[in-house]
Amino acid sequence: MEGEAYNPALNQPSKSPEVFAALIPELEREVQQGDMQSAYALAVVLVAGLALRSMEELEAQREDLLVRASELWTKCALSDNWGAVDNLMTEGVGPSAELARRLWSEVHRDRRDLVQFDNDAQMPIYGSDFAREVHRRWLLKWPEVSQ
Repeated sequence: MEGEAYNPALNQPSKSPEVFAALIPELEREVQQGDMQSAYALAVVLVAGLALRSMEELEAQREDLLVRASELWTKCALSDNWGAVDNLMTEGVGPSAELARRLWSEVHRDRRDLVQFDNDAQMPIYGSDFAREVHRRWLLKWPEVSQ
């Protein structure tokens, strides 16, 4: 199918990397104008390697892509996007990500009422209330960490 290519990060066919590469400058402009939906979208494009042609390219650029995505997720989290803190915790790098990971553990310890458990899978389930509590604490602590 025209406009489709193999996406290494998703391990499946997807839109052509050129399509995503063409979106990056537009998303960057929107981010500069304060659009946090564009910031979140740009972080996803970067981390997933959607504008790249191969897994080798993704691996070669991974560190730089994670740094940029973490900067974007931090901006999103500061703009009240609690999902961005989840991304920082799972894939982010730098002080904002370390804070998210520390607070995730803290909330897991302190607020067991927000953690459900899947007995079949033998694993905890973290819902949106849990993530919102992590985000609330992250917003309180971020000014100390960012200085």
